[in-house]
Amino acid sequence: MRRRAAATRGERQGRWLSGTPVRTPGGRSKLPAPSPHPRIHPDPPPVRLALVITAALAALAPTVPATAQSPAPPLVLRMPTGTRALAMGDAAVAVTDAEAVFHNPAQLTNGRGLALGAQRYGGGASLATMAVALTMAPGGLGVGVQHLSYHAACADCGGVATTESGLARRDAFTASATVATVAFGRDVDGVRVGVAGKVVGQQLPGVRAAAAAVDIGVARQVGPVMLAVAAQNLGGALRLGPAGTWELPRRATAGASVDVFPLGPFDLAASAAVAFHDDGEVVPGGGLELGYTPLEGYTIAGRVGLRRVVGDDVGPVSLGAMLARDRLALEYAYQPLDAAGDLHRVGVRVRP
Repeated sequence: MRRRAAATRGERQGRWLSGTPVRTPGGRSKLPAPSPHPRIHPDPPPVRLALVITAALAALAPTVPATAQSPAPPLVLRMPTGTRALAMGDAAVAVTDAEAVFHNPAQLTNGRGLALGAQRYGGGASLATMAVALTMAPGGLGVGVQHLSYHAACADCGGVATTESGLARRDAFTASATVATVAFGRDVDGVRVGVAGKVVGQQLPGVRAAAAAVDIGVARQVGPVMLAVAAQNLGGALRLGPAGTWELPRRATAGASVDVFPLGPFDLAASAAVAFHDDGEVVPGGGLELGYTPLEGYTIAGRVGLRRVVGDDVGPVSLGAMLARDRLALEYAYQPLDAAGDLHRVGVRVRP
């Protein structure tokens, strides 16, 4: 197998698939020449430090026990965020793109571009997202917004949806959740590190509250594989009066993404992750992406994902597609909601 340049997702100009080289129709992939002055990192302490921090955060994530009296935490922090993430089993912790602001701030080190997305849960709820990633020396800066609009069963209680499939129902009262995130990632001796600060706002009929939280992540390229770990939603609680107090759903996620490799005229990418939630649930997921370049500057791709679904009627299998032309890509993701129709998401990505 031929040696490939050590590049990560989105770092090669002119590609859309994760790690996809620029490919000419019927021709070889155009890989960038290796640097004449490769960086060597003989000193492992930064790696050990990153692993120690990650292990501590992973141990911290499940320390808030779930109680039968507490309402479910805000779903906007538990559901897949991003069109590609939804299509590929929510395995995005090791992926480098603008939507890394939602999954792992360390991956903003090389993430660039703009991503917009919108999805519907049957006829009862909608989720809109926006992510921007840009260069800010010595790393990358990301800004993200998520807004979930759905329904509540009563005006003075926590009778809101507690599962993704429950979002599809239409009740008498409206509710919403909004998350605003600012994140920064950079390279430290070959290890990507990142931190994000976020404000989570929840509105129920007659009451609203806000809480602050932090995400921390690390990642490292090992040959063709990107390894990453992130701890998310480390923060306070939403105090919603009659609806009770909602602890933010803390979790630690470990994952990997495989750099694209050519399969004849196609390019294949893969990603996988395991999320450890603070209620004790372990949620694995993964996905595959197969791309093809029929004409110079055009890329089409199909995606399939699988993730464990806990206590919900959401189907475990998801599908997606992408059509890209130069710097613009249109994306679609689908997941069945067994009891309430289907979940459809569309997205637009623009790269610099």
